[in-house]
This record gives sequence, structure tokens and C-alpha cells, in this order.
Amino acid sequence: MADDPEICLWAEDECHFKVHGSSTRLWAPIGEQPVQLFEPTRKKVGYFGATSLDTGQLEYQRADSFNALSFKQFLLQLLRISFIIKKRIYLIVDNARWHHAKLLQEFLEE
Repeated sequence: MADDPEICLWAEDECHFKVHGSSTRLWAPIGEQPVQLFEPTRKKVGYFGATSLDTGQLEYQRADSFNALSFKQFLLQLLRISFIIKKRIYLIVDNARWHHAKLLQEFLEE
């Protein structure tokens, strides 16, 4: 398959980048009270990402949550790439529930 000029192999995964505000110990000159400003938060941002194993090309898309609908939007982005490069994309995914959700079955079969 890797030698077929009509096929391109890609690998996909998701990730979250999280911010956890917290206090910590730090050095300060004797007699001075250090001030540490931080915002206690649990903010995060998520991304779908896929890499072409043939060319190293990276495609990604921000996602507020990972579910069947957001995954479908990312698949549509990869489908557009497939038309641009004029190759069929074979996508390697893990077993996350949104990768094989019932909501996606008809779309995936097409």
C-alpha cells in the first residue's frame, strides 16, 4: 500500500493542552515577601491532529470537545485534503468511542 501512488497513509489522534493554576515554593531575598500572581483555573483546549506517514504533512483542527460531530468535521477537513492531493487517504485511529460512533456509520460507509 505504501508504494501505491494513489494512496496516502495517515495517523490521527487527539490531545488536550491544560492550564492548572497553582501556587509553588520560590526563592526570595531574606526579609522580602514574594508575591506570586496566578489564576486558579482548569482551562483547556483540544485538538484533532493527523500526520501523513508518507510526507510528514500535519493537519489539525481545534475542538471544544471530542465527540462524533467534532470528529466528523475533522474527517471532512481530511477529505478536502484528499481531493487536493488527489490521493485516497487511509487513516489509522485508536479505539476512541467517537471514532466508531453510530452517528458516523453512514458517513464512514460512504
